[in-house]
Amino acid sequence: MTTNSLEIKDISIWSIADSAAEDSWLVLDVLAERLARGITKFFTKTEADWIVKVRKAAPDAPNNVVFLLAFSYAVKEEAGYDSRAMDGYLALTPWKDKGRLRQYKRLVAQKTIPRVPGWPVLVDELFGPLSEDFKDPRFTGSAVDIREFENDICERSNRGESRDSITDMYNIHSDDIKDIIKKYEKGGTQ
Repeated sequence: MTTNSLEIKDISIWSIADSAAEDSWLVLDVLAERLARGITKFFTKTEADWIVKVRKAAPDAPNNVVFLLAFSYAVKEEAGYDSRAMDGYLALTPWKDKGRLRQYKRLVAQKTIPRVPGWPVLVDELFGPLSEDFKDPRFTGSAVDIREFENDICERSNRGESRDSITDMYNIHSDDIKDIIKKYEKGGTQ
C-alpha cells in the first residue's frame, strides 16, 4: 500500500481479534472518528499496534494526532529510520496549549529535534486552520517570505504592539520575536 509516497509493507487489515481486549477500544476510537469523517480505509495490524502505543503514551492527544504519529512510526519502523521527530513531538505535547506548541516549534527551528512528518496537521492546524498570513514561514516559506515575516514583526514592535500580542498573532515564541528584533537592530535587512 502506498500513501503520500510512504509505504507500509504490512497490508493485513486489523480486526478487534488482533488486539488485547483492553487495547481494542484505543484503536476503535480512532477508527470511529476517521470513518465519521468519510475516511473509509481501515487500519493495518502495524498501524493498529502503533495507535495503541501512541494512545498509551499520549492519552489526551486528539485522534488525528494519534493516527498521524502512529502512521509515521509504522513507516519509520519498516524503513529502519529513527523516530526522534515523533518522540520529540510526543515528549513536548504541543496539542495541549499554544505555549507548548511554540516551544516545540522553537526547538525544531533550532534543530534540537527533527521536524515531525505531517507538519501541516500536527503543527500548523493544531489549534484550527491558520490563514496563510499567520503561518510561520521559517518552516514553509522562501527567504523573501521570511524577510517579510520578520519585517512585519519589527514594524508591529516599532508601532508599540506588545510581544504577547505579536506572539499570539503569529503563534511563535516570545524569545523568537526578541531574537528577530535584535537581529534587525544590529543591521539585519528591513
